[in-house]
Amino acid sequence: MRIIFVVAILLLLLSVAGAGACHIKVVKEVISEGDKSAKDPQDFVFTYTVNGNNPRTFILDDDPSSFPPPKRKNLGRYGNTYVITEESVPGWELKDIKCRVTKVYNDDFPSSIDIDEENNRVTITLGRENVVCKFYNEKTPPSVPEFNVMGLTLAMISVVAVLAIKRH
Repeated sequence: MRIIFVVAILLLLLSVAGAGACHIKVVKEVISEGDKSAKDPQDFVFTYTVNGNNPRTFILDDDPSSFPPPKRKNLGRYGNTYVITEESVPGWELKDIKCRVTKVYNDDFPSSIDIDEENNRVTITLGRENVVCKFYNEKTPPSVPEFNVMGLTLAMISVVAVLAIKRH
């Protein structure tokens, strides 16, 4: 009877130890036109909840020269659901979110990953795996005022009409 009890305790401890190793890594990447090594000092704010409770924030930056904040953040405990949202930043556009499993501790408990790029969000129910999610942003070009051809044409006609009247 004692042997069964000891074996049960050991199995429980091993399952808890394996569960603690599971995590989510959130990584910030900035897409640069031309120079892929170029980094930007822009900070990006993320909010996350665990099982729908207690929203928390953290900041990530892909520029290694600006310390802090870091480029990545580790979250996670097996069995919990995480909703991770990147806040919008003026002058920047979220171009892509990519998540992948990097290590499997137990095939019987896979992670569930739902990427919602429209809302800058990913929802992960963490199984017995490690998951990496990368958020890719690109700087948006400054807006150029539209050229109003109709307005310019009317202005030119008005000037020509005034000059024609003055000539007579």
